[in-house]
Amino acid sequence: MLKILIASNNEGKIKEIREIFKEIAQIQSQKEAGIDIEPKETGKSFQENALIKAYAVFEKLQDKALKNEWLRDCDEILVLADDSGICVDILHGEPGIKSARYANTSDNDTNSSDEQNRLKLISELQKHKVRESSARFVACVAIIGKIIGKVKVGAKSHVKSNAKSHDKDKSSESKMIEFCGFGECEGKVITQQRGDNGFGYDCMFVPDGFDKTLAELEPQVKNTISHRKKALEQVREYISEHKKS
Repeated sequence: MLKILIASNNEGKIKEIREIFKEIAQIQSQKEAGIDIEPKETGKSFQENALIKAYAVFEKLQDKALKNEWLRDCDEILVLADDSGICVDILHGEPGIKSARYANTSDNDTNSSDEQNRLKLISELQKHKVRESSARFVACVAIIGKIIGKVKVGAKSHVKSNAKSHDKDKSSESKMIEFCGFGECEGKVITQQRGDNGFGYDCMFVPDGFDKTLAELEPQVKNTISHRKKALEQVREYISEHKKS
């Protein structure tokens, strides 16, 4: 069975990913795989940062493969990483890729706390003398690794075959793949903080079509409009379409 290593130890993310991929893959977190790495997010986009994380963990994976029973003798394994954030129109797209470290004024890439980031965002909105602004959550989910099946090269993917040219059964080739899924959740950001069912900027974001913040919505409702879930489902569809049947 296909195995997916999540380039994260965030329990919330891992739970969401397990639910989406439970029928097609086994899931393990970085911690479970014994990989302790936090690559610097030096990219200029969500996609670049997601790929940076994925490739950094995949490289470490090669060292751990012989020591980890879960990874040993695995013909199909992917590393999945994501990067996401909130983009506020009146702030010209900020915090964007700096969403997790928005309140950090130092030169390092250390994440600031959710509360610090929210207070920073409220302060920036107040500087513009507004109580709300159109905004959106954006997510990019990247996968890299090897998979068995007929893989089609798409606009957002790169595929390199590891099989020899004389192989007869092209459908069973082991291929290195790279693919990115994207998701957005449109709405507005407000200077009030409302709700307890979320994290990050959820309590400040009202999605289109609702009068409640993401943190006020029931989890099952929130999941139907989740930017990350949209990106994850694109990845799942890609894998399902191109895996060997």
